[in-house]
Amino acid sequence: MENEIATLHSLSAKTPKARRAFVALGLWLRLGMVGAFGLVAGLLQLVDGEVKPLSALALMIGGGAMLAIGGWRARTMIDHIDDAAVATSGASSAARATQVGAVSRGARPPPLRAAALHALSR
Repeated sequence: MENEIATLHSLSAKTPKARRAFVALGLWLRLGMVGAFGLVAGLLQLVDGEVKPLSALALMIGGGAMLAIGGWRARTMIDHIDDAAVATSGASSAARATQVGAVSRGARPPPLRAAALHALSR
């Protein structure tokens, strides 16, 4: 079975669920980015001494929580999109189990996760 990289254009015609999953993925990634900016802003305020340390610490904790939740939910959405790509390609559950087993043994990661890791490595 050949792994195709799942894109919005390749999945939107096949399943409306995949299109909604891409939108949800984008929203969770944006939440993670807002959290990352809040974490960095709190750290900078703490180092510069612009505000009270408790306020900066609260901003850091809130930003870190948003970053963690956004990242966790985005990863869940990536898995959901990968499952939708496998389901629409007509693969059986045995082929999916073989693919999951190959990934755990160090083979290529699932298609969308591979594309995301490639984009992050730049």
